[in-house]
Amino acid sequence: MEFNFLNKILKEICLENGIQLELLSYNYIAKLTKDNITKYIIGSSFGNNSCSSAKLATDKCCTYEILSSYNIPVIKHNFINTQNTNLDFTSKYNYDVVIKPNKGMEGKNVLHVTNLEDIIKVTNKMIKFEKAVTICPFYNIKSEYRTFYLDGQSLLTYDKERPYVIGDGINNVKKLIKLQNLKNISIKDIPKKELGYIPNKSEEICVSWKHNLCLGAKPKIVTDINKLSRIHKLAENAGHAIGITFATIDIIELFTGELMVLEINSGVSMTIFIEYEEYGYKIAKEIYKKAIDKLFEN
Repeated sequence: MEFNFLNKILKEICLENGIQLELLSYNYIAKLTKDNITKYIIGSSFGNNSCSSAKLATDKCCTYEILSSYNIPVIKHNFINTQNTNLDFTSKYNYDVVIKPNKGMEGKNVLHVTNLEDIIKVTNKMIKFEKAVTICPFYNIKSEYRTFYLDGQSLLTYDKERPYVIGDGINNVKKLIKLQNLKNISIKDIPKKELGYIPNKSEEICVSWKHNLCLGAKPKIVTDINKLSRIHKLAENAGHAIGITFATIDIIELFTGELMVLEINSGVSMTIFIEYEEYGYKIAKEIYKKAIDKLFEN
């Protein structure tokens, strides 16, 4: 199996810093040994985090409970499983909600639902193959940011720009998606009326409400000092509250300017960032090196 970006970076870091690297289980497990001390990286989950903090971050509802207990602005995630199926609370959101796996990743099986009948249908269906799901209010999001957090410090923040097509005044949205070679866009998730719309020349039309890079969004490094200051303060408060050491923290910005934590990820992946950002490989390597340095400090 070929090295992915992370394994390639790990190989370079270990070679340059006198660390013995052994890749196991089809390159899924990285065994790092230095001065008779061995540490492990599993997938994109580094050994920097305690078991409890990693589990809290993986569980969206637990993340909400912890952060809200510290009065940190965070999107409310309501826990639903086979023993707790009461959906009456969705009325206070006007039945405009997002339903997703409680421990889901990369925007998979994340659905926007706008009426009680579909909420019941989607929730019951999802519970059958997920141990637990979560329901949160749908927000009209201006921007979603990802911050790379290490030991109390924010190292990098990028804006996740939703995928869009640029109109030519001739072709409809569906045709433009194909002509402009937008990747990972699910046509079935876009209403037919929107697909059939013909944008004016130079008009930009978003083709997804999701901000996931794996679903077509693109990273754009945030450089605005004032904005970074606000984002980093919130991210660092959240990271400290949950007791995590190395993570990515996703923060949304509403059109009112309000910032809220969406979720915390104990796995730190930069593959798509590297593909889009000109100096992405160098930036990723610097971040991973700092995490590995911290790993061997403990």
